[in-house]
Amino acid sequence: MPYRFLEDIANGDAAFEAEARTLEELFREAAVATFEVMVDTMGVEAKITREVELKNEAVDGLLFDWLSELVYLKDAEAVLFSKFNVNIKKNDAIPKLKRQQSK
Repeated sequence: MPYRFLEDIANGDAAFEAEARTLEELFREAAVATFEVMVDTMGVEAKITREVELKNEAVDGLLFDWLSELVYLKDAEAVLFSKFNVNIKKNDAIPKLKRQQSK
């Protein structure tokens, strides 16, 4: 598992540490870890796709925006995601995340 939950870090929330060879893999693993807190993602069938584009000047900010958007979509549309295709492109020194999530 490229991520692990940190039991002694967060009170009332969940914390995890993710590792990956590429930035895209890191964002994907962070997304899976976020949803694993809520549901066993192996039991979530991929039925729908969402494509969203985010921009942020800082990679850590982009990761925060990415995870926030996933949680927002879960709450606003009552959907769960289990598979994530992440493409991060850097245009004019601004990292850009284009992603698809499947339910």
